[in-house]
Amino acid sequence: MAYVLGAIVAPSEATIRRIATRMDNEAFEAVIASWTARLVTGRAGQGEQRLAVAIDGKTVRGARVAGRPAPHLLSAATHHTPVVLAQRQIPGKTNEIPMVATLLDDLRAAGHDPSRMVFTLDALHTQRATASLLHEAGSGYVLTVKANQPRLLAAAAAQVSAVHQIPTRRRSRGHGRTSEHLIQAVSAAGIDFPGATQVFRVIRYTGGLDGQRTRKEVVYGITNLTTSQADDFQLAALVRGHWSIENSVHWVRDVTFGEDASKVRTGNAPAVLAAIRNIVTTALRLSGAGNIAATRRAVTLDPTAALLLFIRGPNQDKCSM
Repeated sequence: MAYVLGAIVAPSEATIRRIATRMDNEAFEAVIASWTARLVTGRAGQGEQRLAVAIDGKTVRGARVAGRPAPHLLSAATHHTPVVLAQRQIPGKTNEIPMVATLLDDLRAAGHDPSRMVFTLDALHTQRATASLLHEAGSGYVLTVKANQPRLLAAAAAQVSAVHQIPTRRRSRGHGRTSEHLIQAVSAAGIDFPGATQVFRVIRYTGGLDGQRTRKEVVYGITNLTTSQADDFQLAALVRGHWSIENSVHWVRDVTFGEDASKVRTGNAPAVLAAIRNIVTTALRLSGAGNIAATRRAVTLDPTAALLLFIRGPNQDKCSM
């Protein structure tokens, strides 16, 4: 048991802002990534052979300055118990696509093995260069195929339609609605895309609790995972799990921590403060917190409990708040 002795006084807001403005955000992110890597080692979800990791970007909207785009951060976050493994600010004169390679290097530097990971990315990243990068690293990839790649989309649709097989069906009921997912995966033979082994189609129906369908969505995807590495159910889970980065990482930063409402915009402060929010969320999630907002409020009332999250290390003593 570790104890903190003496008076503890939190630094003023002005001090925190001054430090965050001047801090090297890339060096700070590297330290955080190494810390997080030690905590999540071996935390792949039950039955998973590889750690599922979503890569997605988020704009810090409140930090927008006239004549200059708002800071945009690219993150890699786990599907299971969502925590950010690495994060990079996108330079103003580029975009997310070339930064995937940088994020992969950051993961290696932190101690991760990309060959033990499967990455999920949205249609923006469905690029030959990105697929080659991940496949050559030994990583799995699951990419959404949309109209930004018209030839690939047409080839995937034709390939799936040409194979007459009963799709795998998954139904769920809750949160005031019903949903039904039909997934069909077939061989990617003949499709010219780096490392591709399967293409798949997910048809999603949603509706009310009366069972009446009100919405239909069709999504195509491509992966280098073989059928022995990912069957229909597992591909559907990876596609669904990708949204954990939006629902459990970005949403928490925006709603629980008020990131988009923050007007801090000087220097490196927006990226540094986003990284601090990731640290807090990681510590709380890995300590067993189910509701980040409620646990954050409870810890705020007990500074010793907050310190123990980092002295003991997350998950060494489950958070009961």
